[in-house]
Amino acid sequence: MSYLDSGGTRIRYTTTGTGPALLVNSGIGASLELTQPFCAALTRRLTIAWDAPGAGDSETPRSRPSLRRVADAAVHLLDELCHEQVDVIGISWGGLVTQELARRHPSRVRRLVLAATGTGWTSIPGDVRVLPILLNTRRYTSPSFLEVVGPRLYGGDVRRDPELLRRQGTLRLLHPPTSAGYWWQLTATAGWTSVTWLHRLPQRTLVLGGDDDPISHPANGRLLARLIPHATFTVIEGGGHLFAITRPEETARIVEDFLSTP
Repeated sequence: MSYLDSGGTRIRYTTTGTGPALLVNSGIGASLELTQPFCAALTRRLTIAWDAPGAGDSETPRSRPSLRRVADAAVHLLDELCHEQVDVIGISWGGLVTQELARRHPSRVRRLVLAATGTGWTSIPGDVRVLPILLNTRRYTSPSFLEVVGPRLYGGDVRRDPELLRRQGTLRLLHPPTSAGYWWQLTATAGWTSVTWLHRLPQRTLVLGGDDDPISHPANGRLLARLIPHATFTVIEGGGHLFAITRPEETARIVEDFLSTP
């Protein structure tokens, strides 16, 4: 684990593996530990995982929250590691960061992978009954609470295998977000949408969506693939919102194939 200062905010990151670089932008409130099984499954990549501002062991900025600020912090991290251009995957909330990064700094991004994500406030709603759970940070601090609400919130594999949630609960306890950090990330998305400029993204893009995702409806993936000029959409059969974490090997194989295609 390493740290850097980005505009007065301490950022935690780690790099693993060798090969072409892949930046991993994870979900809201999620620390980099949650993406480590996926990163470990990418055997032909150098992965750069980080705690975005407000998450994990990174600090919460004191200034106004915005996805633009998070995207710029990601570029600062790439500068620190001397990477002129990388591939980028964004999972859930991290998918919004990834789109903003590709828009603001197109020369730094070779290819995009957008997983279980949407277009911001213009996204097609999933199951509205899970919204109160999504706003509750206890799922990062209480394993018992996570086991109760997780199947409804995340769908897919965790509906069928509670053991997945027990293992996740351990990882989540390592560096849970503070209430201030979680709300900083949440309010950073307020009023944000990508639908007006996705048609200008030049990067080849893979969009992934689970067909049992209560948070991000699969229609969001189809919309992203329709609006981004060089994009394809792949459905993860039986996948919930956390398919990149609950199925790391399968997801890594799909991502590797896409990134390695000439």
